Amino acid sequence: MGTIFKKRPGRLQSSLTAKLLAGIEYIQRRWANYMNAKTAHLSRRQYKIFFLSFCFLFALANSCVLYQSLTQKERPHTRPAPARTTPLLPAAKERDAVLTQREKTALRFLRQRLDSLSATPEGKAQIDAFLATHQGFADSLRKAEELIR
Repeated sequence: MGTIFKKRPGRLQSSLTAKLLAGIEYIQRRWANYMNAKTAHLSRRQYKIFFLSFCFLFALANSCVLYQSLTQKERPHTRPAPARTTPLLPAAKERDAVLTQREKTALRFLRQRLDSLSATPEGKAQIDAFLATHQGFADSLRKAEELIR
């Protein structure tokens, strides 16, 4: 029993960690001594009987679980929870208060910039790479432009 809980030299530990480890080791030793005292009178035959009884009960419990899962007529189906999304467009009566004039100007500038980039092949490649990594950006921009109109 002493070799299981042998302290390894060369490891520095804080005082709190050392106290916690000493407490855990003390509890383990007390439990091991208690269990040893309770089973000290058992013979080898009794150990085998207890071990085989435990194995039999464990196998029986697992067999019952397997049998119930295989014979269950209606299996519970799990389905993923629906994704929570926030509405992109507010109600029709609130549309005027959504974008300020400064935001409308910024969106127009962004649209002009994207149009000028799409005029060259390099710019078009940049836009395609951006849209590939930021899916949904084009749709969001289109919806924002609809709010401006």
